Amino acid sequence: MSYLFQTCCPTKPALARLLILLLGLSFSGIDATAAGKTRKLLSRSKSSEVSEKDRKEARKRFQDRVDALTHYAVGISHELNNRRDQALESFLKSLEANPANMKLTSDVARRLLAKGDHKKTIRILGKVVKDGKPDAGVHAVLALAYQQTKKHEEALEAADKAIKLNPRIILPHRVKIQIHILTKNPDKALAAIDQAARVKETSVRFLIELGNLTRDVLQKHSKEFDANQEMLLSILRGAEKQNPRQPVFVQQLAEAFFFARDYKTSASLYLSLVNRYPTSQPFRRRLVEIYMRGDDRNGAIIQLESILRNRPTDPQANLIMGMISDEKREWEKAIDYFSKTKESAPHDRRAYLEIARLNLTLGKPEKALTILEETAKRFRQSYSTEFYRGLAYGQKKDYTKALEHYTGAEILAKENEPGQLQNYFFYFQFGVAAERNKGFKQAGQHFQKALELNPDSANTLNYLGYMWAERGENLEQAKKMIEKAVAAEP
Repeated sequence: MSYLFQTCCPTKPALARLLILLLGLSFSGIDATAAGKTRKLLSRSKSSEVSEKDRKEARKRFQDRVDALTHYAVGISHELNNRRDQALESFLKSLEANPANMKLTSDVARRLLAKGDHKKTIRILGKVVKDGKPDAGVHAVLALAYQQTKKHEEALEAADKAIKLNPRIILPHRVKIQIHILTKNPDKALAAIDQAARVKETSVRFLIELGNLTRDVLQKHSKEFDANQEMLLSILRGAEKQNPRQPVFVQQLAEAFFFARDYKTSASLYLSLVNRYPTSQPFRRRLVEIYMRGDDRNGAIIQLESILRNRPTDPQANLIMGMISDEKREWEKAIDYFSKTKESAPHDRRAYLEIARLNLTLGKPEKALTILEETAKRFRQSYSTEFYRGLAYGQKKDYTKALEHYTGAEILAKENEPGQLQNYFFYFQFGVAAERNKGFKQAGQHFQKALELNPDSANTLNYLGYMWAERGENLEQAKKMIEKAVAAEP
């Protein structure tokens, strides 16, 4: 054996060689007691109690175990030297010498699957299932092999056998759930998830993967979300109670809680990652997104300020800070943040439009028009650009130009953004400009369109009602509109 290690692993120190030997003894299926009995049997002299046949069988068993160990050790040596194909070949030879080694059987099968050799995988595992006493791992990998070859019935049968032997292995549960997802059978997929969720004393890895599988089902079948949200949260809480420390587990768990709409827990988990890895910008940025989704503006501000301390011109952080300042009606501060975004990311059209909108909010149409001119030179015309121009000229009381830009906005929206024309406020402003420009018939049409989109708009009801009343038109209808507006906003 020493010669074997010298020739196969000359670059490894003695300690590594000893470790390989111990691993070989463990995984090749050699039982110290059984080996001792074999040696004892072989050492006996000829007697009536031990036949020559028994001695030959004992010698063969012993030799098979030695061969299994030898091939396994060679395989480990190849693996340590990054010769994976040679390692697999040696492991296969070890398995041929000792097919009762279930752990090695599963390992070899997984390696074969990774190489895409489904036929050999199924042949090896099928032989073990037929001739030996396969454990749950063997059935689980066989289920995976059948799944990958689209033999769904065989895969489900093998998965059920694996679960019966050891329900705490996630692989057979995964196979069942994924097959039901693939065959578009959400009820069976959810039933398989429920079966897995009822298993006691499962690992955090098991529960996190089960949570991810549940998310896969609910993403593809969103109508099932409300009825199964609590089941998903129960699975995730079970994983959280085990206090996972590995960053990949914590992140997966946080994302699953986010999907389940438990933003507070999702943020708490990401915050733990930020505290452990304070220089990780991806963790901090994702935490900002979660705080924003969960309406925790203060939490978002803390993280955004941290980002901006290190990168004062960060475009995304400044953009979000601008949005938050806008919500707080701190419009000058919002313009400052959006301006920093514009300077550091001149390709981001949102910043230009936000600056224009906020200047209109502050009653500064000239500044709005200046930024809109810059926007028009850098980007192609859009509904928003033309709409804001219309508002700006309306504030300047140049209603002819306002109407010109509202008309342009409507044309662009019909061509490229039809959803924008579902905004009643656009038609209300269109109507105001037309009325001020004495285009009363056109104004009435725009106001009526605004009321179709928002029948309870007090401003629109008032404007149209008083316009008709002053002109002596549709008086009964005008009276009702005015009364409704007053009732809505006394």
